[in-house]
Amino acid sequence: MSIPSSANSETYAEPVRLADAPFDNDSQADVILISSDGTHFRVFRKFLSLASPIFADMFSLGEASPNELLDGIPVVHMVEDAETLDLLLRWCYHLIRTPPLGTSLDRTWRLSAAMQKYSIDAFVDAVDDALRVHLASDPIGALAVAVMLGLEDVKREALRAALAIPLEEVAAAERPGLTDKMLNTLVRYHIACGAAASKVVRSRAFYPSRTIRSGTVALMGWIPPECCTCAVVDIQDEYGWSAPRFVWKFLDTARSAFLLRPGMCAEDVASMCTMVLCSKCCGEVYAHIKDTQVLMDLVMLEVNIAIAKVPVPKFV
Repeated sequence: MSIPSSANSETYAEPVRLADAPFDNDSQADVILISSDGTHFRVFRKFLSLASPIFADMFSLGEASPNELLDGIPVVHMVEDAETLDLLLRWCYHLIRTPPLGTSLDRTWRLSAAMQKYSIDAFVDAVDDALRVHLASDPIGALAVAVMLGLEDVKREALRAALAIPLEEVAAAERPGLTDKMLNTLVRYHIACGAAASKVVRSRAFYPSRTIRSGTVALMGWIPPECCTCAVVDIQDEYGWSAPRFVWKFLDTARSAFLLRPGMCAEDVASMCTMVLCSKCCGEVYAHIKDTQVLMDLVMLEVNIAIAKVPVPKFV
């Protein structure tokens, strides 16, 4: 990135790829920045130095005796691509206030990395808004950018959204800017939330009431007084809860699923439950459907409460 120290002029044999105006052909420019993909930007050091202390240091350290010249103008090779460099320079020239990030997380990442590198915080609000668009589609990628820029609100939302991804996929994730240490922190948070969610379902602590019927303790309203076939006792509970067999199968399935994917949505949880009713319960189908939905709503509510109590990790 710095300007070499020995004076010597080079001839560019290949056609020069010029940037878009106003960085394309300014004969009065005093430095040429060449992007990683070969685009030439003719700019003024003063504008860049006022906008970024890193640019100021770069020009101060290297301007004494440049060895690569083009049309008599010092050349600096940059690691940023043309699109990213164009956005940065337009802000330095006060030509834009908000970058057109669109829906590209890759573009957002590249601009965010450049912002941090050159100590430019002008686009933080725009990046914040752009990252929220990606919370559902790529929360891990959004998390990497949010951690880099210190966007705490986006970081918390991305962490929560990442809980909807199976643990195995989270552990194998690769994203620009996602370091091994950051990934390890994310995995540990995912595991902690999975354990908290699974514990809720395993403990059965969210049951709102017990109804005594014919010597059994029935779960909510499932067991008709005249039905003995449905009265299956929960062997995991010391109080002897009774409910249709499919209820215990659903809860056991949900417990295992929450362990690996604590951020499941209500539709995912509902798909695990298949009602299987005995002949004596046929007249109670409506009540079963209603009580099953109540149970699922309770499970989701209590799981969300448990996850909210898991401390949000610090990324350092």
